[in-house]
Amino acid sequence: MSNQLVTIATFNFTTEPNFLLFKAALEHHDIPYFAAEENTINANPFLSISVGGIRVQVHEEDVPEATSIWREISEADAEAIDNEDFGVHDSI
Repeated sequence: MSNQLVTIATFNFTTEPNFLLFKAALEHHDIPYFAAEENTINANPFLSISVGGIRVQVHEEDVPEATSIWREISEADAEAIDNEDFGVHDSI
């Protein structure tokens, strides 16, 4: 097992839905991860920019599976945004 950690995704806040989904999915697939600066940002969200956000990192050998999981979450989010009408209605 390699000790090298690779950053797969970054987030600004601990309350972001995609951050929570990604962590849950990694746990579901038994992929160990490290959320660098999660506790710092949880304690003081204003530090997010200065510390570079929350970096979700996995071991090198888990990168392909973790990347695939993150891609699925990102694509589902993008599709959901595309399907929203952003408050535009046909009638008054």
